[in-house]
Amino acid sequence: MQLQKSVSRRVKNFWQRYQAFVLGRMESRPEDQGNKLADWQDKLFAKIVLYALPISMVALIPSVIMEFFMSHHNYVTFDLSAIIVFTIIILNPRVSLVRRRIVLVSVVMFFASIQILVLGYYVIGCIYLFGISIFVSFQFPPKYAYMSVALNFIIGLLPAHMLYTEAHWIPLVQGFTYERIIICAFNLLFLTLVVVVIIHQTLLNFERTMLKETMFYKALQKELASVDELNARLKEQNDKLREIAFMQSHVIRSPLTKIISLSDLIVREYEDLNDQPLFVYLDQSVQELDDVVCQIIKHSEEVMSENKTRWRNK
Repeated sequence: MQLQKSVSRRVKNFWQRYQAFVLGRMESRPEDQGNKLADWQDKLFAKIVLYALPISMVALIPSVIMEFFMSHHNYVTFDLSAIIVFTIIILNPRVSLVRRRIVLVSVVMFFASIQILVLGYYVIGCIYLFGISIFVSFQFPPKYAYMSVALNFIIGLLPAHMLYTEAHWIPLVQGFTYERIIICAFNLLFLTLVVVVIIHQTLLNFERTMLKETMFYKALQKELASVDELNARLKEQNDKLREIAFMQSHVIRSPLTKIISLSDLIVREYEDLNDQPLFVYLDQSVQELDDVVCQIIKHSEEVMSENKTRWRNK
């Protein structure tokens, strides 16, 4: 049990280091960033390389061993050289991701052509061609995906043409009938075309969704900016109202209080003149001015309270 945990921990640590190494060399350049779909395609390509390198060993090692025992030393040399060169180019950070994609497609198509035209492994070659069409559909514009479908169809038909024209210079091709190869080639065309169309429509809808998401995000940012601007204006208005209220309650109130006191003093000192219009109007004006100032202060407090409530709701 302890040994199993130790092995599991070491495998996990190795995988984490391997993942950090591969993904670190598959990062897109800053000038290539900005397009969400392109960023997603770059991340998908990095994941494909991350898992394809170790998984390819599952197919490569048995194939190399069997080819060696079958005395096909040239094929062994070709397989090992191809995987080494492919790995060096794919993990080279100086090469752009677009060129690395092109290298991957070229290597796999060349390998599939060798499987079909040289080794005679028609089914295996068609599987590789089908897989590379899926990869091209995800990583390249639609026109290149349809070009890969056409190229796959041509490669699939080449053995039938050789058999029909009796070009038996490749011994392994003699085990096929051109009728069966034509049937397989058209089935390959049908499957790859259907898959490419489905992937194209899926990516198109995905791109539209990301575009809508970007538009909604920008609209939200704009709305938040307008809300922040409104809050700033409300705060500025509250500060001004607070300043006005302070002036009304202190600056204006002080001389008004003196006037009221002076009016009361005059009324008490000159009681016999209280009925004179001058004193009556003076007393009324002082009271009216006091009422107006009180109303202004009250209204300012109400406006500040409403603005504060609105600011909190925003």
